[in-house]
Amino acid sequence: MQAQPPKIRAYQPADNPRLEELISVLQAADSSLPAADYMALNAEFRNHDPATDRFVLENADGIIGYAWIAGDRLDRNDGWLCVAPQQRRKGYGTRLLEAITTRALERGATGVMIYLPGQAPALEFAGQARFAVKGYARDLRLPANTSRVQVSLPDDWRLEPYSEAANVERYADVLNASYADRWGHGVATPALAQLMLKSLDPRDVFFVVDAAGVDVGCAGVTRGDSQSIDAPGLIAGYRSPENYQSVLATALDHLEPDSDVLLHSWGDQEATAAAYIALGFVETECTPMVWRSI
Repeated sequence: MQAQPPKIRAYQPADNPRLEELISVLQAADSSLPAADYMALNAEFRNHDPATDRFVLENADGIIGYAWIAGDRLDRNDGWLCVAPQQRRKGYGTRLLEAITTRALERGATGVMIYLPGQAPALEFAGQARFAVKGYARDLRLPANTSRVQVSLPDDWRLEPYSEAANVERYADVLNASYADRWGHGVATPALAQLMLKSLDPRDVFFVVDAAGVDVGCAGVTRGDSQSIDAPGLIAGYRSPENYQSVLATALDHLEPDSDVLLHSWGDQEATAAAYIALGFVETECTPMVWRSI
């Protein structure tokens, strides 16, 4: 009897153990794949209902593919998909892509941005599906005890801790002016900004202000056993690799030098990423972000 073709169905929480097995297979096939980050089974994606916005591809032997869609922008929804290595080049990735694209249309989006696992094969698949690379999601690491490069902020800029103002509307406005037009970022409402701040120390969230006290960007760090820093955001007109580097270097001074620091960079230009590497950061992951209109 001929085997039935794999079927796509809605995700169920009971799928998690088999999805974790799929994650392990993917990571074993490509050690550079940030699968755990992007397949996070319990992640609270923005504007995302697991019951309607996640899909599994299943055959008689188990789950061989997975996809999700999320986001709160009308110009695009963000998605992710994967297929087990031994099941690729059979059209299954295209079927998962069709599932999340249909769901994005139902959600009112006019475009889809996909985070792709791996490199060359994934980009080939994206090209065949008429997607164009718009940027990269990068993780970079600053090894412990790396000599900190001293880079001064320009024109008497300074970092003003959020705790000094505690103005969530201002924070949301600066987030949107700094990031919302960049690939890999969404739109922040005051309610969402407030939710983000609940997991952060308000002393470690910064407005970047100029000599006149006008906001020109924002930055933030996370202290503790796992130190991390977000790539800073700058408002259009102030963006340059040199300015991004100076803000990052200044924010970095708030973290201890005897532990590694992880840097998350979403959609930054190549010259900006190079400016971060000049500070001693080493790129550890680089995931393409590809987009097409729907």
